Amino acid sequence: MEILNQKEVLIVAESPIGFRRWIIEYQLAPRFSVQHELGGVPTYVLTRELYFASKERLVTGTRPVPEDLLKKADTLIPPEKYPQLPGWKPRWAR
Repeated sequence: MEILNQKEVLIVAESPIGFRRWIIEYQLAPRFSVQHELGGVPTYVLTRELYFASKERLVTGTRPVPEDLLKKADTLIPPEKYPQLPGWKPRWAR
């Protein structure tokens, strides 16, 4: 909201934890007239007013992150294994 100067952000929650974290904690307004491009769950809207009313309680950290820290994200480090996919190996390890 602050960095990109948005008036509102559309949000969908695809899990109970996401629903609780976004929809309930931020008290988002329903925007059911807008459908997510992949279908499925309803859309809600985080307005500037809701964001700033909740910011002190829910938003932590600083943005934008320092340039040297952001640079570390340029190199993708894939996991060695995925426990949820037994026997899976990344292409470079096959």
